[in-house]
Amino acid sequence: MKSGMVVLTVCCLLCGCGKNTAPVLTSGHDVTLSLPAEGGLPMSLCLVKEADMFGEEWWTHCREDAYPDDMGKALVDWERKRPWVEKQITAELVRALSGWARREMESYRSVPPLSHVAFKPVASRDTGDNHRRILLEGTIDTLPSHSPGIVTRWLKIYLVYDSEIWTVRTAIITIEGQRLE
Repeated sequence: MKSGMVVLTVCCLLCGCGKNTAPVLTSGHDVTLSLPAEGGLPMSLCLVKEADMFGEEWWTHCREDAYPDDMGKALVDWERKRPWVEKQITAELVRALSGWARREMESYRSVPPLSHVAFKPVASRDTGDNHRRILLEGTIDTLPSHSPGIVTRWLKIYLVYDSEIWTVRTAIITIEGQRLE
């Protein structure tokens, strides 16, 4: 796992994205979230621009087969929250998160449904009393690249699951790229 994955979550937990606050994009693009009719947000949604990085703390890498019981509970909770998150992730939002391939992203018009995303645990953090937070990673889509064949870009989603309260607290949406060698 790249350290960037863990860094994203730390960013969200430290910057306040874990407090049901409205996300802010630093690119100057406005993004509007639809609020549920019943009131409060079902979970925090943190938007991290492509290539934005923050300091890494607290998280430990874990095996993909770690925490099977917690994974089951996280995925059940995610299914309840997924429809709201899915409404927020528009092609316009993805283009606003893009730091690279701006011209190539102009033709990006639809985000695949989140129901197809497979999650795996990539990191965890002990919170005491046999409880933990688990960082789950999923890939939503492969995105256009400014250097096809050299750089691959993905629309990623990370979920922060809290085993103490059996809930997915935060969804983190970002774009990651990797130079293929």
